[in-house]
Amino acid sequence: MKLISLFRALLVSLVLISANCYADDYYNRDCDDLYDPFEKVNRKVFRFNYGLDKKILKPVAKGYDKAVPKGAKKRIRNFFANLYSPVTFINYLLQLKVVEATKTFWRFALNSTIGLGGLHDVATNLDITTQKQTFGNTLAYYGVRPGAYVMLPLLGPTNMRDMFDVIILDRFLNPITYNMKDKVYYPMYAFSFIPIRASLLSTSNYVEMTSSDLYVSVRSMYHQKRENQLDYPLRRKCVRIDE
Repeated sequence: MKLISLFRALLVSLVLISANCYADDYYNRDCDDLYDPFEKVNRKVFRFNYGLDKKILKPVAKGYDKAVPKGAKKRIRNFFANLYSPVTFINYLLQLKVVEATKTFWRFALNSTIGLGGLHDVATNLDITTQKQTFGNTLAYYGVRPGAYVMLPLLGPTNMRDMFDVIILDRFLNPITYNMKDKVYYPMYAFSFIPIRASLLSTSNYVEMTSSDLYVSVRSMYHQKRENQLDYPLRRKCVRIDE
């Protein structure tokens, strides 16, 4: 059943990406422009997420930031980064980057054993480093543009190319979490947002105080950060229409 669900998710994602990326309106835009045809709906979802963050996630993140020692925070970050390594490994293979895939394999092997389940980043100390790779990174590597900007309930900003990573693919492409029981996976997945939110406390406070339109600021920051994480063909961003 899980394989069927994964196949369906991949099929739907490819259909949506194709429909989105070949729309005339999309390709007639400047490449530096954010494509946000769902802005009205996105803004409503953003307000919902913002309200939830203000009432629940942000207070929890503040408590976590104050209560958890710095060393423990680092171990938690290491654990979740190591847990994601199999997904990075698979996507490097899909991109035919054998050297990076090999490094990722050894990172996972070393950190999972000597590093006590990923709590200690032994591999980085040995100068074995790689970058996190999602299926969205793989699609971008083969030339798929981001498509429409999407604000997901609870999960936050993404785009049509990347949205199925956070919804389903990150779990089902990972051999560790693939067979993990829901009662274990979902609480762990929910907890993983707390250290991330805690690390963004100062940034979010600054943006809230200085932004005239918080939605636009978050959208722009997400887009710029995500684009900088990608390796497009020949290391080029999409070509401008007027070039």
